[in-house]
Amino acid sequence: MIRRLDSEKDKECLIEAYSWDKSHPSWYRDMDEVWGPHTVEDFIELAKDSFNMFIGVFDDQRMIGLTLFAWNNGKLEAHIYCPRDVNQKLLIPNLLNLRNQLFADLKITEIYVWVAKKNIPTRKLCAIMGFHDTGLRIIKGTYHSRVIEWVNLSVPREVVAMSKVA
Repeated sequence: MIRRLDSEKDKECLIEAYSWDKSHPSWYRDMDEVWGPHTVEDFIELAKDSFNMFIGVFDDQRMIGLTLFAWNNGKLEAHIYCPRDVNQKLLIPNLLNLRNQLFADLKITEIYVWVAKKNIPTRKLCAIMGFHDTGLRIIKGTYHSRVIEWVNLSVPREVVAMSKVA
């Protein structure tokens, strides 16, 4: 099940999702610090902004993923959060349904993400969801005294439309 989260009613879900990133390895936490939010309060404030949508993915008993979407000129920038032990067999179909529903309901041309090159699990998840490498790169931040290279991945409306035909 997927549903949009409310900053007040779903505050515990937001706190839980914020904590997921804090349980990852140090390189991941360092990477996460580059863009923020830096505190759980900052994270909850993002949910209050009308340009953002927080969509939770739930199994029968608990939240297993959260995606933050930020509006950007007819496009959605996505940030994916999930616990390290997430059951991808439950997560992926819900994320694919969410992706399809966003393109069906909103007049967006694309959904895109910036993922650290080192973050191979998230890059694989994005590939499963139809995201492709645009070739754009940003060098920003460090982990273990190494610079972080950010890879831009995108799934345009046309790719989603073609995947429904195939």
